[in-house]
Parts: sequence; structure tokens; C-alpha cells
Amino acid sequence: MKNTSSKLLISVLLASMSSLACADDAKKQKYFSKFDSDNNNHLSLEEYSSMLKVRFEKSDKSGWEKQASKRMDFKDANADGQLSFGEWQQSR
Repeated sequence: MKNTSSKLLISVLLASMSSLACADDAKKQKYFSKFDSDNNNHLSLEEYSSMLKVRFEKSDKSGWEKQASKRMDFKDANADGQLSFGEWQQSR
């Protein structure tokens, strides 16, 4: 009985974690989409720069202009000049 209860508890915990992860991904997708001004599911350097500007200003930091191009090059895994949601999320 104890083993069955433990398995059930683990199953419930895993399901809860999965649900939270999905909710978190949805929030990240919504944030990403907020800056995707042309709605092509990718961020251009200009769109990504806008995102960085907001993030830097919230942290009261400067230098987002210099960082935008550097970070874009680092995150753009397939070197197509734009960031997909997956590329943006992978190296956050």
C-alpha cells in the first residue's frame, strides 16, 4: 500500500510540475510575441533590441544598444538574422 501511495504522490507531483512548466512557457511565448511586431514568429534585430531596451530599463541598466547585436549573434543558432522563440528561450 505504501509503495502505491508513493507512486501516486509522485505522479501527482510530476503532473503539477508539467502544468506549471506549460503555464510558464505560455507566459514566455506571450512576452516574446509582444515584441514580434510583424507577427512572423521571429524577432529581427530591431524587435530584439526593443525587448532588450525594456529589460535593461527595468533593471536600471544602460548599454542595451551594444548588447543587442552581440546577444543576437550568440542566440541566433542558425545564423538567419532573426530569433525564433526556441532560439530566444534556449540561451536566456
